[in-house]
Amino acid sequence: MNRIISTILIFILFDNICGQNTRLRERYSWRTVDFQFPDERTRQAAINSRDYIPNNNVPLGIEMWRDRFFITVPRWLTGIASTLNYFRINGDFNQSPTLIPYPNFEANYIRANETNYQNKIVSVFRLKVDACDRLWFVDTGLIDIIGAYRQVIAPRLFIVDLRTDRLIRVYTLNSSDVSEGTIFGGNMVVDVTADTCNQAFAYIPDFGGYRLVVYSYEQNQSWRIKHPYFYFDPFATPFYVGGLVFLWTDGVFGMGLSAIQSDNFRILYFTSISSTYQFSVSTRFLRDRNIATNTTTLLQGYQFLGNRGSNMQTTAHMLDERTGTLFYTLPNRNGIGCWNTIRFRNDFRPETNFILATDDVTMIFPNDIITDDANNLWLLSDRLPVSNIRGLTNAEVNHRLFMAPIDDLIQGTICEPNGLNSRISTQNINTRFVGSNNTSSILKFNDSINFPTKKYATLEQILKSEGSTYGTKEKIVKTV
Repeated sequence: MNRIISTILIFILFDNICGQNTRLRERYSWRTVDFQFPDERTRQAAINSRDYIPNNNVPLGIEMWRDRFFITVPRWLTGIASTLNYFRINGDFNQSPTLIPYPNFEANYIRANETNYQNKIVSVFRLKVDACDRLWFVDTGLIDIIGAYRQVIAPRLFIVDLRTDRLIRVYTLNSSDVSEGTIFGGNMVVDVTADTCNQAFAYIPDFGGYRLVVYSYEQNQSWRIKHPYFYFDPFATPFYVGGLVFLWTDGVFGMGLSAIQSDNFRILYFTSISSTYQFSVSTRFLRDRNIATNTTTLLQGYQFLGNRGSNMQTTAHMLDERTGTLFYTLPNRNGIGCWNTIRFRNDFRPETNFILATDDVTMIFPNDIITDDANNLWLLSDRLPVSNIRGLTNAEVNHRLFMAPIDDLIQGTICEPNGLNSRISTQNINTRFVGSNNTSSILKFNDSINFPTKKYATLEQILKSEGSTYGTKEKIVKTV
């Protein structure tokens, strides 16, 4: 795939958007992420050999189980000490806790001359803890993603029993589940209850290959689904983060699962990174391989819900079953937003979405979002594009974890289950970007469009030709 990224400075004007965060409290922060090495000698040797380059380690995915707070550090660059980690939130408080490799240091540590990756955890993006106390994650098998781009082992799905720290299963995804550009870096969700642990399904987005992979725990099989809704919107490819401008053509990524519906299935809500459109599909159309790949299902089973509004691209999703609120990150707004799936079930538009918090300093690139068993919401901001394009230094705080009780976070907003209807019309979430084209029309397959460096006759050619910045085999040009 051809990859495009441009980096320039830009000034941004906001209309009726609060530029301050008054709802989320910063709990943890890091200038540079550090890890628990076996000893100081090992740590220093890793620094000397450049197997550990502190400023290259950027946290990305988060999840929580009891007092363990899991954090992933994908191998975007070289020098990543450990990709799967945790720290404990109980005990003595540390504003910048050292990350503990999980399950241990050796499983995560990859030396420059490494040749055997079978017993290693190579590069993990997102995590999910299910109702059966199991940790699910996909090891993408990728190293130096925006540099040399090395696929050192096929993508594998790991399932761990957190009560015993025992590895339950490792499933290598089928060759038919992957393609050029595949990166399983989006919000995997697990469809299961505490009473149906053996009937679990995982829905795994492939934002680089524009596909969705479904995995059945009971069958120990997976199948891949292709749908036009998994692609990007060409008008939503520009991103403006931390003084940088770049193009991302990433596909399906953010996903959230509803509570079980009257037909005993759930609704999967999903979107692409490079899109402001929201879609849904009943899991009834995903769980059965024959139904999932049936043409009728692809035409009738998927629903277009609406548009969040201009510059409302999102990465991570998290649906809180208790309130029915779908929370999502807003990288172009340096904040988070929400939409109540119960109150506005058939009404998805800018006026029914709400920006809960923004901060142009502390929330640069909100990357992942979760809820915990105590009904709190957690948000990670990590300045990822700044790291991948310009590089980070330890002269400033780069990574932050925020937290807020969910009820307090949505109180008095249209995302509250019984919120005030009068709030619907009080927020204008449209944004003017100086020098940018914010047209939000939907392209048809026979429409012509100009890209900054090329012209394609149709959208179909764009979808075939343009790929994602992530997973590139070309080095990203640094900002001057």
